[in-house]
Amino acid sequence: MKRKQLHRFWKAGAPLHKQTICFAAGHSGGHIIPCLTMAQQKYAAESILFFTSSKQLDCDLMKKSSPAITHIPLSIAQTRRWYTLPLLTLSLAWATVQSFMELIAHMPHRIITTGSIVALPVCIAGWILGIPIELFELNAHPGETIIGLSYIADTVRHCFASTQAAFARNHCIQTSYPIRFIHPKKTTRIPGFTNDRITLFIQGGSQGSQEINQLMEHIIHDAPDLHTRIQIIHQAGTHVKRVQTIYDHAAIPAHVFSFESDLSPYYHAADLIICRAGAGALFEALHFKKKTIIIPLITPTNDHQLHNARAMAQEYPELFEIVKNYTEDALISIRSL
Repeated sequence: MKRKQLHRFWKAGAPLHKQTICFAAGHSGGHIIPCLTMAQQKYAAESILFFTSSKQLDCDLMKKSSPAITHIPLSIAQTRRWYTLPLLTLSLAWATVQSFMELIAHMPHRIITTGSIVALPVCIAGWILGIPIELFELNAHPGETIIGLSYIADTVRHCFASTQAAFARNHCIQTSYPIRFIHPKKTTRIPGFTNDRITLFIQGGSQGSQEINQLMEHIIHDAPDLHTRIQIIHQAGTHVKRVQTIYDHAAIPAHVFSFESDLSPYYHAADLIICRAGAGALFEALHFKKKTIIIPLITPTNDHQLHNARAMAQEYPELFEIVKNYTEDALISIRSL
C-alpha cells in the first residue's frame, strides 16, 4: 500500500474532528518560536499537535502558548558523546514509538517541522503512516536533521534564496520567515529616552550574550564622545545588573532586560541594531527595515550563523553589515548615523 493510500486508510478509521496539523521542534527558541508562530497565526482554526523535547526550556515556551495546542514532550537523550550513543539510540527508538501512537490517535493532515533532533522520530513515524511531511529550513545552511529528513519529505520551505541549492531533489518553496509580531500602532515611550539621541538596540540573547555585552563595555570605555549621543535598549541575558551598571556609570539612558516576549516596540524605536545571526533576529530586523550590525556566533561544531550573516549581507547590503574587528567596526557604524 502506498504512503498516501495508507494515510487515507488511517484517517478513514479515525474519529471525525477538526483537521489536525502536527508541528515538531525543540531544544531552542530558534526552532520552537517560529513553529509556534506558524501554528498560532496560520493554523489557528485547526487542531494543533506540537511535539518538543522534554527540556525545561521547551516546556516553558509551550506553557506560554495557546492552551488549545496539544503538547507532546519527547524524552530524548541530551548528551551527544560517543559513550552515550546507545542511550541516544534507545531514547530515539522509544520517541518514535510514542510519536507513532500519538499520530495514529490524532492522524494529522500533515507534519511541519523546523528541525532539531525532535523532528526525527516524529517524521519517521509520520512517513510510515503516509502523512505528508513539510520541512521548514530557517537558516541559509541547512542543518543535518533537515538534510536527512529531506529524503522522506514532500515539501521543503526555505527563507534564504541560496538554501534551495541544497535540496535539488525536493519540491522547494521560498517562504517568508514567520515573524511573531507586527509593527506597533505607536511607539512605546521608554522612560529616560529622548528624541535627540541615537537609539541602539543590542540583542545579546542567551547563548553567546557575554561577547556582545563585552563589546558594548569596550565601546562605552573607548568612545566617551558617544555618551551624550546614544541611548541603549539591551537584551543582556543573565547579565542585566552588570550591564546596567556600565551604562549608569557613563550616564547613558538605558533599558536593560533579560527576556521580553514582545520586542516590536524596541525594533520600532531602534536606529541601529547589534545582534547575533540567528535567522529570527535577522529576519525581524529586515521586517522592520533597520540598519543592523551582525556579529555571528561561531562554535567548533556549528557555523550556521556565519552562513546566515553572509547571505543576508549579500542580499541586503544597505541594511546589514558583518563586523570583523568588533569594537572599531561597530564604532564606525555608530558614528556614521
